[in-house]
Amino acid sequence: MLSFLGLTAVLCGVVVGMSGCDPELLPVGIRSEHGIIELLLPTCPDDDIDLAEVTRGSADDVPAPSWSGKSFKGDVQGVVTLDTDSWTSVHGSYVGLKSFSVNVMTSSVGTGTFVDHPADLEHLPAGEFDVGGTAMTVAEYRSRLADRMSCDSGSSSTS
Repeated sequence: MLSFLGLTAVLCGVVVGMSGCDPELLPVGIRSEHGIIELLLPTCPDDDIDLAEVTRGSADDVPAPSWSGKSFKGDVQGVVTLDTDSWTSVHGSYVGLKSFSVNVMTSSVGTGTFVDHPADLEHLPAGEFDVGGTAMTVAEYRSRLADRMSCDSGSSSTS
């Protein structure tokens, strides 16, 4: 089974050819609290988080996910914890991975991030996440993404 990242690469090659396929991924916030990965995701309030995968880093191939969770049960605009309690179904473990990717599929977007040095995530100040090399709180992250997100509020908009 292909991971989300592998599936994206295949679809880019099939649908638009290898040239011109560079989808913009909105940034993901990541931290680790006592070995448990926590994420901030570019989600809208009515999104569902369908799938999250943690896959060991590999230059040679696209390995099967080391950990996967299906159907997140928490607040999609809050902290998304990659543990057994926050998901309807969980398989595997990411404990001890030297480098890894995290790929997430929501009802509106697919996104992810890569971690070269997991130990660095343990040293972030309380309540802060690494977002592309910058430490941010949940409020800072949401504020930074507000103009880049196109969440439908259910009301008609004017142009």
